Amino acid sequence: MNVVHVFPYTARVLGGHSNAIQSFIASQRAKGINAVGIAPKADAGEAERDWDFPLAEVESLWDSRWASIAKQFAITPADSLLNLHGISRKYAALLGDVRRAGVPYVLTSHGQLSFQTPWRWVKKFIYLNLVNRDPGKAAGLQVLTRFAARRASLLLPGFRGATLVQGNLVKLPKLGELSAGAKRDYGMPEDALVLVFLGRLDVWVKGLDLVVEAFASLPSDHARLLLVGPDWKGGKAELEKLAERFDCRERVHFPGPVYGEKKWSLLQMADVFVSPSRWEAFSIAQAEAMMIGLPVVTSTKVNVAQELRETDAALLTPPAVEPLATALATLAADQERRRALGNRGKAWAEKNCDPDLAGPRFREFYQAILDKAHGARA
Repeated sequence: MNVVHVFPYTARVLGGHSNAIQSFIASQRAKGINAVGIAPKADAGEAERDWDFPLAEVESLWDSRWASIAKQFAITPADSLLNLHGISRKYAALLGDVRRAGVPYVLTSHGQLSFQTPWRWVKKFIYLNLVNRDPGKAAGLQVLTRFAARRASLLLPGFRGATLVQGNLVKLPKLGELSAGAKRDYGMPEDALVLVFLGRLDVWVKGLDLVVEAFASLPSDHARLLLVGPDWKGGKAELEKLAERFDCRERVHFPGPVYGEKKWSLLQMADVFVSPSRWEAFSIAQAEAMMIGLPVVTSTKVNVAQELRETDAALLTPPAVEPLATALATLAADQERRRALGNRGKAWAEKNCDPDLAGPRFREFYQAILDKAHGARA
């Protein structure tokens, strides 16, 4: 079985979507699927990276053709399918090729087949049903949550392909070989209660304005807030001003982006992970925090909220200051509750975000699509 994953952007830029796609590919290759990738070439100056899978970097996705892909990876149409990540007219010529060759294609939605308002639904419905009908013709859809699957059915009411609900994946390092970060390295006292957010400093979408104001109301002066991640459209400066306004600037820290072993050490050092996004498809950073047993406070508006609520795997609040402040104060005051919540979150993440479990699900999903395509041609 050959699966060609098509990235809509360079795979060299570190970030949630790129990491997610690479995790999907790794889980599939571990189960005997010949998963390979295509991505646009990186801009000049992007660092070289090593890959654990074959990756072809092309000048433009507009020019990608099935014949050249098949030749490069030495694959045939009979046992191959295409897995597109995202919705784009750039795939039009390639999809025309695979239809003629009898190669089925799958669409993985990292949030594109969802919507937050009726107006957004109208715009996406018109686009997907009148402008770009390729997603509706896919042989299968992979979505990250059951909520996203329901939203996709409202955008593509005529879709008759297979659907796989599989969230983002987390590959844990050997945590026993990594020590927890030292609080003094982040300018915090060793007895500090540490709340952490990890991700881009997108103030509105990630609800970071709510985090700062809610944190400022905590009764304990020894609590510290780490807002970890790259700046985003001036978000850091905005958050610094908010911290000054709410008189907690000295207790809010901005260490910048943190990757690799340093990221895992930081998460092990923290006491609570907080991410009350106003909208989120499936946060990889949140899944990583849950995977190591860190208790999570998140929003009722994230797409995975229903699954988390059913198993009490995270503390959910509306994206508003008062309920968020109450949730943070509750966990800050109760170590046993933090431990129990962290254990439930860890159990949920192991069931839903473990690559070893996801690999067989992908294989079954792809095989059913290939069997159906072969049966239709017989």
